[in-house]
Amino acid sequence: MAESEHIHSHNQFPIAVDISICIVTFNCSQFLVRCLKSLPFSTGSYTSEIIVVDNNSTDNTQYMMKKDFSHIQLIINETNIGFAAANNKAIAIASGKYIVILNPDTLVSLDCLSILAQFLDSHPNTGICGPKVQNENGTLQK
Repeated sequence: MAESEHIHSHNQFPIAVDISICIVTFNCSQFLVRCLKSLPFSTGSYTSEIIVVDNNSTDNTQYMMKKDFSHIQLIINETNIGFAAANNKAIAIASGKYIVILNPDTLVSLDCLSILAQFLDSHPNTGICGPKVQNENGTLQK
């Protein structure tokens, strides 16, 4: 583990899951809490893990994660290393067959991730897929 990060996890011995959900955050705890609360309804019968990487937020993100979401793996960077590098840290410890890179301002709809996983299961030559992205009012995001 590098000096510039701290990992908080109850999973000392990672168990392989179907879906690893990786979220990078920086000062957006209000969005993140809504995102995290939407995830349990998104995976259906697929097993999942959530890994949050905090890029040195100065809001209450780290406190909120430790207090309200202690069951979620949390990597705390002591500096903001950027979106791509932070995702790479999450992916490095992910144990899922499928990796989801999710923005913290995303609300994930019912069974969304299980539908994507089913698609990938039935199309083994597919390397990547993505959902239809909608605004909160249901219109298509452009």
